[in-house]
Amino acid sequence: MGQLYQLDDFKWNDSLPLEGLIPKNNKIYPIEQIFNTSLVYQADINISEQELRAEIIMWQKRWEKVNKLNLPSTATEALCFTTNVFPSIKILLQIFSTLLVSTATAEKSFSNIKRLKTYLRSTMTENRLNGLALLNIHKEINVDIDNIITRFATSKPRRMNLRDWSSD
Repeated sequence: MGQLYQLDDFKWNDSLPLEGLIPKNNKIYPIEQIFNTSLVYQADINISEQELRAEIIMWQKRWEKVNKLNLPSTATEALCFTTNVFPSIKILLQIFSTLLVSTATAEKSFSNIKRLKTYLRSTMTENRLNGLALLNIHKEINVDIDNIITRFATSKPRRMNLRDWSSD
């Protein structure tokens, strides 16, 4: 009988051997290690341990004779090849592809907001803070400044209309 884990004791990197289900990483982890990690998700899979072990072995053998250049290299690519023959592998690959790798994105967002919302900007509205945060986080997106100026100028009348002195 395999070892069942308590969720409190389980960490995301404990599921790393599921990476061995990706055909490109076929030889990285031994089948026993993949099987033991799969037992954590046995409630989601809902099959016996013997059936699970057999399915993992069949999945590994399915990819042995395929050209190395044609092997799927990610869990989402491998999902396309799971058929009715491999229902447990499909569930395990879905679980593996949705696991969080790190909290770096959330930490980056919070550090950007901390930098934006300084003491001098403490009265900033939430709408403006969200806009500045999005601009700061997604720096790689090009913004058309002329379009923004035009939209701002035509959005509503300002307090004072200045006369155009250049036409005199």
